[in-house]
Amino acid sequence: MELSLKEFKNQITECLTYILWKRWAALGIATYIPEEMKRMIDLEPLLIATFILKEEDKRLFSSSLEWLLKNHKWVNLSRLKRMENIFILPEKKENTNYISELIKDTKSGKVPEKIKNSLDRLDNRAVVSDIKIRKPALLQLMLRGLFGINARVEIIIYLLSGKQGSSLGIAEEIFYDQKIVYRILENWRKAGIVEKIRGKDYYMTGVKEWKQVLNIGRLPAYLNWGRFFEVSLKIHQHLSIKLWEENQYLLSSLFRGVYDRIKPVAESLNEKLPPPELYKGEEFFTPFAKTLLSICRKLKNE
Repeated sequence: MELSLKEFKNQITECLTYILWKRWAALGIATYIPEEMKRMIDLEPLLIATFILKEEDKRLFSSSLEWLLKNHKWVNLSRLKRMENIFILPEKKENTNYISELIKDTKSGKVPEKIKNSLDRLDNRAVVSDIKIRKPALLQLMLRGLFGINARVEIIIYLLSGKQGSSLGIAEEIFYDQKIVYRILENWRKAGIVEKIRGKDYYMTGVKEWKQVLNIGRLPAYLNWGRFFEVSLKIHQHLSIKLWEENQYLLSSLFRGVYDRIKPVAESLNEKLPPPELYKGEEFFTPFAKTLLSICRKLKNE
């Protein structure tokens, strides 16, 4: 059964906003939606996704602003900027660096100009409670409290999940500069924390022991939220551009372009993307769109 562009946009918007609410609930924002329990929260892509979808759910966006005013210290600003440049389309360039500059102003003690008009609405709403940092889903924040706000946290999460890779592969996976990742991994190799396979791929030795040292009980299921939001948000942004919003052929071309980025995410959720070579032109739209919606629903309903 064919899927219309309007149906696709409505369904993916509803699904993405629900996923965002689940994650913000775990971070202390009051909502009737149950909080994320299974998977680890990645703060920077969550912030960017909430901003990009701000017109779809203004209450969620204003609640996230209130959370930011209280908890901006947990945000990795350099990683956020890097992700903003990747996630936000050139056509939406007025949005680039919005969140990172907002946090920069907040950290300097200023009242950010961009939200002055919202402050009256934010005052005394009490929708944000204190973060319970020992929740399994908040492992990233717990490790930031231990190691600081830097790449070590995302590297150790990746390696603790039993994954391995080159410095370039890991840097691309966690959205950091390769040189930074390489220096950290080499220092850890010299310290005996990681080893290299065939002189290329790094892996962590004694994962079980490191979990005990770090007092990590249940390790949350790993998912590359950066990749998931990068792809789904690029698609969502294109759906609000006039040239694209009514053109299945152009969107099918976009789907082919992001195929390799979302494929590992799909595989980790046991979802099989349709092979693009089996479809001509706009024929690829419906099968890919349905699979992406299936991925979203799986994450929504976990």
